[in-house]
Amino acid sequence: MQELTVDIESAVELEALVAALRTLPQVTQRVFVLRKVYSWPHEQIAARAGLSEAAVVQHLVAAALACMRAVIEPLEYRTVATDNASHTPAM
Repeated sequence: MQELTVDIESAVELEALVAALRTLPQVTQRVFVLRKVYSWPHEQIAARAGLSEAAVVQHLVAAALACMRAVIEPLEYRTVATDNASHTPAM
């Protein structure tokens, strides 16, 4: 049962990541995919997108922050909710 729970949580996190990435500007999405999915180096992404390498890094940071917020904030909420539920007095 734990394996199923992990798979569901992973699927939910993946959906949250995709949703978060879709809220970003298209250039940020493109830079993120080229780097993280296709492993392109910064200089190649910069040349392809007409950006400086510093701009590529800025787009990657923006995407990383969006991904972290999408996964960590709900995780923190679940942790707080679980902690609160374990401290609920019995009736």
